[in-house]
Amino acid sequence: MSGFDVAITLNPRDARAYGGRASLYYKEKEYAKAEADLDEAIRLAPKNLNYRFSRAAVYDYEKRPSESIADFTEVLRLDPRNEKALLDRGMAYRGAKDYARSLADFTELIRITQAGSAYRERARTYFRSGKYALALADYKQASTSPGGTVRSKARPLAWLLATCPDPQFRNGAEAIAQAMKDCEPNGCHDALRLDTLAAAYAEAGKFEEAVRYERQALDLNEDDAEWRAGLEKRLALYPRWQPYREELKH
Repeated sequence: MSGFDVAITLNPRDARAYGGRASLYYKEKEYAKAEADLDEAIRLAPKNLNYRFSRAAVYDYEKRPSESIADFTEVLRLDPRNEKALLDRGMAYRGAKDYARSLADFTELIRITQAGSAYRERARTYFRSGKYALALADYKQASTSPGGTVRSKARPLAWLLATCPDPQFRNGAEAIAQAMKDCEPNGCHDALRLDTLAAAYAEAGKFEEAVRYERQALDLNEDDAEWRAGLEKRLALYPRWQPYREELKH
């Protein structure tokens, strides 16, 4: 029995104990139990935003975007300028292919922060919705805007330059330069950067390098099966001298 179990037994109305136990369940990948504890924590402390974010993370792992969005929306009702909620809801809308609402959230985030990372997230949404010129403009704006407190998880400019379905926006040499720049100053040590670098080399016709970097991305042993499948799909292309084109599904 954990200390949180004891605390709940002693005081069943202690929201912090339910929230703490939910964190343990989440780390142990017991998502149903984490969700149940967070439901109770939110019932007991409905204005505690951290519980909403934690439950949204459970929903996100379980591929339940509408429920994640509902929690982010409630956070924004309580705190309309909450940057993390705007960021996370914008990404959730993008994942659900609701590009209009995604763009609206990122536009509001840009208005509040002027952060380069907010421009980058909006650029990614423009790209996913097939608006390549607007995506490129936002990526360029991102490079000249301050970092701010918003931490972007979006694909970088190099990805557009390497994988865009429209050939007029592709440029292998520039994609490599941008991908290498994104690796500075500490090098490429995560799968997304390595995957992007591999795609850039493939677009430039340098398939040996593409294979090497894609294998390095796979060697990082990502837990996300869908993400790993994407890496394997791209790795299957490069030995056949085929670059990758992102598939946009509207």
